Amino acid sequence: MVLGPPVGDQFGEAGEGVKAALQMHVIPGRGAAWLVIDARDVAAVHAALLEPGRGPRRYMVGGHRVPVTELAKMLGEAADTPMVAAPVPDTALRAAGTLMDYVSPYLPFDNPFTGAGMQYYTQMPESDDSPSERELGITYRDARTTIADTVAAIRADGG
Repeated sequence: MVLGPPVGDQFGEAGEGVKAALQMHVIPGRGAAWLVIDARDVAAVHAALLEPGRGPRRYMVGGHRVPVTELAKMLGEAADTPMVAAPVPDTALRAAGTLMDYVSPYLPFDNPFTGAGMQYYTQMPESDDSPSERELGITYRDARTTIADTVAAIRADGG
């Protein structure tokens, strides 16, 4: 999830996910996690890749894997609100996401809860960003900082 301070008033899909989590006060899942990368760090990688004469290159820029229990704690601390990690089985989340794929066209509201989204959420592996750190000199922000900055910006925007 690319998070961080918004561009204008646009927090992006991941920022909307943070807003939703804060409104629910619950992060469901057992083995589920978010991969958190700061938008400012993604920008730094892009700037480093524009170095003349180096040619095209590819790097993984996934961020830090934050399990649900840690995520609930980070969000709760950043927003100064109670957050709970609910131990909902990951298979139940994937099944519910698949079900929502079928019923979403008939709902009177947009539904971000999808089968693919729940698969990513519950089966997200670690990201090895060490090549970009080593070769481009990038130092990635701690996920706690990124989440705190995102929550502060959401609050400043009235969310």
